[in-house]
Amino acid sequence: MTEAAEKRPALDLEEQQPDRIPIAGKPLRPAIWALSDQAVVSGGNFLTNIAIARLTNRDTYGSFALYLAAILFINSLHSALVVYPLSIGIPKEALPERQGAIVTSSLFITSAGCGILAVGTIPFLSRFAGMQVSVLALCALFAWQAQETCRRALMATLNFSSALLGDFVSYPGQAILIYALARNHHRPTLQTIFACMICTSFAALAIQLIQIRPSLSIRNFFKTATESWHLGRWVVAGALLRATSTQGCVGVLGLRFGAPSVAAWQSIVNIVGLTHPVIFGISNAVVPGVAHINGRSGPRSASRAGIKMGLHGALFLVPYLLGVLCFPTHALTLFYGKHSSYLSLGGPLRLMCCGYLLLYVGSLVSSVLNGMGQPRLSFHGQRISAIVSIAIGLPLAALLGVPGAAAALLLANGAQATSVVASLERLVRQGSPSEDAQ
Repeated sequence: MTEAAEKRPALDLEEQQPDRIPIAGKPLRPAIWALSDQAVVSGGNFLTNIAIARLTNRDTYGSFALYLAAILFINSLHSALVVYPLSIGIPKEALPERQGAIVTSSLFITSAGCGILAVGTIPFLSRFAGMQVSVLALCALFAWQAQETCRRALMATLNFSSALLGDFVSYPGQAILIYALARNHHRPTLQTIFACMICTSFAALAIQLIQIRPSLSIRNFFKTATESWHLGRWVVAGALLRATSTQGCVGVLGLRFGAPSVAAWQSIVNIVGLTHPVIFGISNAVVPGVAHINGRSGPRSASRAGIKMGLHGALFLVPYLLGVLCFPTHALTLFYGKHSSYLSLGGPLRLMCCGYLLLYVGSLVSSVLNGMGQPRLSFHGQRISAIVSIAIGLPLAALLGVPGAAAALLLANGAQATSVVASLERLVRQGSPSEDAQ
């Protein structure tokens, strides 16, 4: 472990034993727990989207998708400056007091960030559906980010199993609540949808705060903020580029073709989104796992362990995407019913499946690079992806609508995958240490 790595924020969970650290050549127990937890998270989001798509008209669902795109764009900053620093270089031996102080400081960073963003974004978001909906959407964003901070703290020492209870309350809980309101003859509106998200996120936050028992002191706030910026500065640039290119297509569809076009786009995203437990779950396990191995055994062993975890995930992801690729209309009928207006989207859905196969490759290799302390190389791949998406993808979306946006996703993900694979091969061949050791 390098001197710089030893100075990273240290987290540990009081009275909990971390799941076994992945070692190359042995079964990867953390990957199983990571996939299980991510299945709960992504499954809950999937059920929520399906519920809204089935229970509302295309205008309401399209408006929700536009707000969701804005939330995901803003959330990219939190992912880079809070989530990533919590995910790498976390020694098992850390004192519980240090863990509690870091969690508290991270929650304050989250609160401050949401407060600053609210001032600038509420007037803009109000143009979509009014001030009340925009305020509720920002409150949902804050509740989501606060709970995500605690979730990542639980996962930082590879304790993926500890996050399951709170995540079940938060993500499947919101879908259950929306369905329950619909059964009681309360047609979902944007206000009730965001209110459900706020309630379940805060309930999950309370559960995970009890599990963590964070410190009430914020004396390390500025130190934690400085360390978070040092670790996440390259990640934030890449995350913003990725969010701009990805959510930019949603914005173009909304401006050019209206909310129904955004609803059509989100409807095919929902289907391929069933792979998110694998894509994000493997990434959640790879970053801290590779970081642990890289500090002991170097880049070659770390990269092998990360790729092996990725191959395990591919066993779940590839058959599903190939099935949807071969039978897109059947998939659309299964999710939305035989009389749905979304059944004509088989062509864009095929393109989306190919794009998600490439997305998995790029996401996995980027996570390996991040775990090895090389976020700059990961950022380079995201930068190339964003350039392709903005220069080629946005015009395609504006010209062709949903099919053009799906083609843009395929091109952008292919560019990123090519770049990061080449970077990892070069890094392993050179046997370079992590950036912190340079």
